[in-house]
Amino acid sequence: MIELAGSEHDWSAYDSLWIRWARATGARKPPLSARAVPAAARRDDDAFRRAVAEAKDEWDSDAGWAVTAFAENPSAARSIVQPRLAKAKSPWDRTALRWTLAAIDLAEGQWWSGSRELVRAEQELTRGGNPEPREFSFWHRAACAALPPLPVPRAHISATRREVSQWDPSVPLPGTTPGAMTPLRPHVRLFLLAILDARLGALDSAQRDLDALERMSVPSGARVAVDHLVAVGRASVASQRGDPAAVLKALDRVSSQLPLSYNVLSFVDLQGRWLRAEALNSLGRDREAIRWFASVPETSHIFGRLLEIALQGPSELRMAELYARQGELGHARELYGRFIDLWANVDPDGRDVVRSAKDRAAQLRRVP
Repeated sequence: MIELAGSEHDWSAYDSLWIRWARATGARKPPLSARAVPAAARRDDDAFRRAVAEAKDEWDSDAGWAVTAFAENPSAARSIVQPRLAKAKSPWDRTALRWTLAAIDLAEGQWWSGSRELVRAEQELTRGGNPEPREFSFWHRAACAALPPLPVPRAHISATRREVSQWDPSVPLPGTTPGAMTPLRPHVRLFLLAILDARLGALDSAQRDLDALERMSVPSGARVAVDHLVAVGRASVASQRGDPAAVLKALDRVSSQLPLSYNVLSFVDLQGRWLRAEALNSLGRDREAIRWFASVPETSHIFGRLLEIALQGPSELRMAELYARQGELGHARELYGRFIDLWANVDPDGRDVVRSAKDRAAQLRRVP
């Protein structure tokens, strides 16, 4: 409920729910994110600074993420997270902060700086002797590179694909206890190769990756997880072929949600949600498309939040276009403005998208 209020910018409900949370848990006061997000959303710098000052040494690991996702104020989020990084000592704390900084960068369409933070996070985990989270982080970095709306240079996509192709999932992770994801490592590798090949336009290669994935034996209890990998992989190829009907057919093969034991694979479902929304958009099913674009930010896993925030701006842009097409110009103007503000400092590969959005927003302003 708290996240719903934040995503809908209902700040009175957001404040009220956090106060109720504090009373129910016996906390002296709501956490930093509860006090900082509404101030950051209103661009009230004085109130935001007071909230941060009152927190003193209190740390709320969700604060930077919440200020970015709900308040859509990346500069305010950085002002919380960067000073904390300078003080953090443990590899895990430093990793979480670097992940938040990467999410803030990707929210602004800044792949270059975001990917650097992700690599640094993986280095922190390596130094800290955390090979499994390090591998999960690597999967999400590869999945981000494959996201169609992100301004990722082709050379970076190719380099990421090489990293995935050189990864040998048959090599056991040192010092780890086998878990639900252990037997799925070869399946994840083929999925990542397929979606990266699809983004590069190497569709025959992507198809071979997926055929190999479907031929692999399925570990006990992992049928639903493998079905998700195959479905989203096939939808990625169909999307690149310009076949929205085939996208929906591939995604509709999966009727069950991922079990919680596989929630580290939330990036697969987030990619699938985006592909479904794009397919519905292409087919002129505007209302359904709007619902799916609005539902893209929907994960609670620490790693999944990366793709969630990365898709925030592109989702707002698509909804702006759809509302304009529906004649709902007030919604369209608001969403164009939010996207343009969020991607104001986008990387060079995304500047044409922002320029086009500005042109369309200017046209709408001239409409009475």
